[in-house]
Formats: sequence, C-alpha cells, structure tokens
Amino acid sequence: MSPCFETLLIREHKPLHVGFHNARFWATSRVLFGVETRLDLASLITPPLPACRCKITYAKEVLCVEYSPLVPREFRTFKLVETSHAYGYKYVQRGWIDAAKEAAGTDEVLFTCKGYLTDTSIANIALLIGDKWCTPKTPLLKGTARARWLQEGRICETALKPQDLKNAQKFAIMNALLEWQEYPMQAIAFT
Repeated sequence: MSPCFETLLIREHKPLHVGFHNARFWATSRVLFGVETRLDLASLITPPLPACRCKITYAKEVLCVEYSPLVPREFRTFKLVETSHAYGYKYVQRGWIDAAKEAAGTDEVLFTCKGYLTDTSIANIALLIGDKWCTPKTPLLKGTARARWLQEGRICETALKPQDLKNAQKFAIMNALLEWQEYPMQAIAFT
C-alpha cells in the first residue's frame, strides 16, 4: 500500500491549522495502517524558514519530514476530466492524477465523477452561485481547508454538475498551501 502524506503551510515558523491535519492523519493511520495514534504533527516540525511548505510522509510510522519553498501558483485554464478513480486518502502514489494533468495541456484539471464536479489535481473547489459559496458534496479528497471552511460556515456542500459552472459568478480553489484562491468566471476557461 502506498504511503500517505500531509502538507502543511508554515507561517512565522509555525504550522497553520494543525488540528485539521492531525484529524486526517489520525483517521488515515487508523483505517489504512491499523495504527491508533494521537501524535501531534506539530511536534515533528522544525521549519528552516519562517514561511515554507512542510510535507510529512507516513505509513505505519512517520517516514519523512521535508521542507520546500512556497511557490506561488496561478490557474487560468482548466480541463474537465471524467474519472472513476477513488482518492479518499492522500496517497503518495498519484500516477493517474499526474497523468491526467500532463495530458490535459492546461494549467490544471477539474475532475468529474459520474457527471458531478469533484476537485482539481491539488485542491478542492467552490463556486459562488447567487450569494452562496458551494463546494462539491462528493469530492475525491476531503481536504483540510475545505473541512475548515465548512466548519466555519463559509462554504456549503452541494451536488454540483459541470453546467453549474455557467451559473457561477466566481470560482475558487482551496487547499492547505493555496488557502483560498478566488477568480471571476470571466478570468478563467474550462474545456
């Protein structure tokens, strides 16, 4: 079985939103690897820079803690790609995701499953429809940023189809590193 990983944003030498990462780490460790743990991921983190990316790879035990610079990313073009793959856990081996992104020829892919919008290759999504930010009810991966914004009431879960892109005023992608990137619909293209 592939190891899994958590990616945390470091600001001012501290990991952000560790509680959400711990919850996913603990659940994944229990379900996939049969390990009951309450290890606080923050106890493993000694960032070399005030702001950076921290990747913690694990299976039955923590395998590696790595740091890398934050690289700003902008997304303007998305290709819709239907998939039947399941990605309920944040596996290190993501060959099918990487292959879909490489074949797309766009900045990013937006996966659909059974005709419903799910996620991009690296982030959950939200659409501003009317006065509500809606995120897919059935994402491929339930991200930590998505969990946080659901808990805060900033977004709500909705069954979204590709045609809902036409009804949206804005599109957002969210993950632990990007946090929340919002785009007016006219600034991006979907193919």
